[in-house]
Amino acid sequence: MTHHKRKHKPIGRFLLTATLSLSLSTTLMLSGCRTVEPPDETTYTVKKDQLKLYIQETGWMGSAEEIAVRAPFDSPLVSIVPEGQVVKKGDKLGKLESSTQAQEKETQQLAVQEAQVDTRLTQHEKGVEKARLSYEREQAKLQESLEKLRLDQLKTERDQAELTRLAAGLKALEQRMRMLKLESEERDRLFKLGYLSQQERDQSALDLKLAAEEKTQLLAELKVAKAGPAATVIARQQKQWEFARQQQQRLSQEAKIQQKVLAVQAKAAERKTQRLKSNLKYYQDMIAASQLVSPAAGTVVYGKLQVGQDLVPIKAGDSLKEGVEILKIVNLKRPLIRLTLHEIDAPRVALNQRAEIRLDAYPETVFYGKVSRLLPVARTQESSDLLGLRGVAGEITLEPGFPEDLLRPGMTCSVRIEVFEKPAVMQVPTAALFHEEDTTYCWVKQGKDWVKQAVETGVSSIEHTEILSGLSVGDEVKHAL
Repeated sequence: MTHHKRKHKPIGRFLLTATLSLSLSTTLMLSGCRTVEPPDETTYTVKKDQLKLYIQETGWMGSAEEIAVRAPFDSPLVSIVPEGQVVKKGDKLGKLESSTQAQEKETQQLAVQEAQVDTRLTQHEKGVEKARLSYEREQAKLQESLEKLRLDQLKTERDQAELTRLAAGLKALEQRMRMLKLESEERDRLFKLGYLSQQERDQSALDLKLAAEEKTQLLAELKVAKAGPAATVIARQQKQWEFARQQQQRLSQEAKIQQKVLAVQAKAAERKTQRLKSNLKYYQDMIAASQLVSPAAGTVVYGKLQVGQDLVPIKAGDSLKEGVEILKIVNLKRPLIRLTLHEIDAPRVALNQRAEIRLDAYPETVFYGKVSRLLPVARTQESSDLLGLRGVAGEITLEPGFPEDLLRPGMTCSVRIEVFEKPAVMQVPTAALFHEEDTTYCWVKQGKDWVKQAVETGVSSIEHTEILSGLSVGDEVKHAL
C-alpha cells in the first residue's frame, strides 16, 4: 500500500504519546514556544468543557467493490481504454502484445500433431504385436495338446491286428499240439507192437517239442503286444510333451510381458500428447488473456508503475511484468476510505469509531464515516520518502450524505478518527502551553501583568489540553493563533 504525501500534519503518534502522561514532567514539543516574553496574540479564559482526542492520518478513496485486472504474463501493453471510462462486464479494456505466445502456440500445435501420429502408430503396433503373440500362443497350445494326445495314445492304445494275429496263431498252435500229442501216443503204442521204428516214434516227440517252443514264443509276443510300446518310446514322447508345454508357458509369459511393455509405451505416448496439448492450451489461454476483458461493470482506474521514486499511471507501450495491476474496475456507488495506521496508533483505533474526512482537493468539505475494517497484522509499508514504516491497514465506510459528485477513486484525504473523550475537564488551548527545560507553563494575567505559571497537564488534542493543576476556571491566558 502506498503512502501519499500529506497535506495535513500527522499528529496522532506524538500527540497520544504526550497526552497520556499525567506527571509534571509532561512535555509538549511545540514549535514556536516562548520562554521569556509573553505571547502577543490573543487571550483565552480557562473553563471546563468536553475534550476529544483524535488520530489524524492520510487516506485515499477506494471502493467496496473493485476488481483488479493484472498482467497475465510479461508483455508490453499495446492498448488500454481511457481512465474513468464506464464499462460493462465483458467489455474490452485493452490488449497485451502476444506475438511470442502465438509463435509458441504454432510450435505446440505441430508438436501435438506429431505426438498424435506417434500415438496412433504405437496403438497400431500394439495391435499387430498382440495378434502375433496371440497366434504364437495358440500354435503352442495346439502343439502341446497334440503331444499330450500322442503320449496318451502310447499309454492306452494297442495294435489290435497284431493281438488278433498272435491270438489266432496261438490257438492254431495249441490245436496242432493236441494233434501232435495224440499222434505221439499212437506212435509210441505202435513202436511197442513193433510196427514202427524208434526213429519214427522219436520224430513225433520232436515235433511236439518244437510246437511247445513256438507256443512259448507266441506267448511272449502276445504279452509284449498287450503291454504296449516300450518305456523308452513313452519316455521320449513324455519329454516331447513337456517341451511343448514349457514352450506354451514361455510364450504365454512373454505375451504378458510384451503386453505390459506395449501398454507402457502407449501410455507414455498418450501422456506426451496430453502434455503437449496442455502446453498448447497454456499458450492459447495466454493469447486469450492478452485481450483484457472487464470482469464486472464499473469505472476504469489505471494502476501505477514505480518509476524512480515516483508512481506514474500505466499507459500503452509500458512493459509490464506478470502480476502487475494494469487497472481496476471500481463501483463508484460504494466508495470507502483506505488508510494505514501507524503501529503506535493502531491499538487505539477500534471498529465503528467515527471519522471526520476532508478531501485534499476540497479541504472545506467535511463528511463522515466509521471504521469498518482493521487488518489483524502490522506490515511494513514504504512511505513517500522511501522509509519503511510498520502499519495496520484499515478501511472507513462513509455515512449517508457524502458528496458523491466530488469523490474519485485514488483521491487523497485527511482522516481524523476520534479515539478518546472526556465530558468536562479544565482545559486551555494547546497553543497556550510552553516548555522550558522540565517545566510546562502558561502566561496568566494577574492584574495588569502577565506572569509565567507552571502547570501540570493531562490528555491533549491538537486544539486543547487538559490542565490538572496550576490554573483555575476563569483564569485568563494568552496563546498563539
